[in-house]
Amino acid sequence: MAQTLQDDGYVYLTSDAAPVCWPRPLPEYFSRERILALGARACGGRGKTLIWNEDGQALALRHYIRGGLWGKAAGDRFIKFAPHAHRAFDEFRLLEAMREQGLPVPRPLMARERCSFGIIRQDIVIEALAARDLAAVLQERKLTAAELAQLGSTVREFFKAGVRHTDLNIRNILLGDDGKFWIIDFDRCFMDKADLKTQRQIIARLHRSFLKEQRRGGAFHYDDADFALLECKAVDADASR
Repeated sequence: MAQTLQDDGYVYLTSDAAPVCWPRPLPEYFSRERILALGARACGGRGKTLIWNEDGQALALRHYIRGGLWGKAAGDRFIKFAPHAHRAFDEFRLLEAMREQGLPVPRPLMARERCSFGIIRQDIVIEALAARDLAAVLQERKLTAAELAQLGSTVREFFKAGVRHTDLNIRNILLGDDGKFWIIDFDRCFMDKADLKTQRQIIARLHRSFLKEQRRGGAFHYDDADFALLECKAVDADASR
């Protein structure tokens, strides 16, 4: 069960694993300056996720930044009463719920938000996985037929659990050295039965991400004819009943 705490002007949501067995004050796990000094590497999109190792744990810190045209003006400011304002806490609780169902997602460790004059700023710390995103994998080699089928089956697990990933793309799908697929980045995602039409929309978005990456040029080992195998395994036909 998650615990709610207050410290340094923030409200924190923490898992049972944190911070009980970790020696540092909560704010230190969100200090980008301190984390960069520890040799963290930056990756990801707008929020520039930081990946680092500390206290025997691989960690990932992400700061929430708005996207789109509005994001250029609002930056990391979220209006308290707007839909999806509490993104860090929402994603934290969704990750916990998915893990309870055995879905391959990272473990949420801590999230925090500070509200000032109706404006929320927020961050999340999750488990950093020993895996690479599909874009990096496909720069080196093709996925095998078995891997494509496995990926499709993994996506189907999420559909059957009622998870709607609003931005499923090849950079949000990771492949570990052990051959296991993981799905990450559940900002603004939620659990609700995904009918067949919704599933196909999500799969179409994933398909477009393969094609978009292919158009970038450079080494990218992907044959579009292979996507049909992934799609066949992913779609849960029972959802139409």
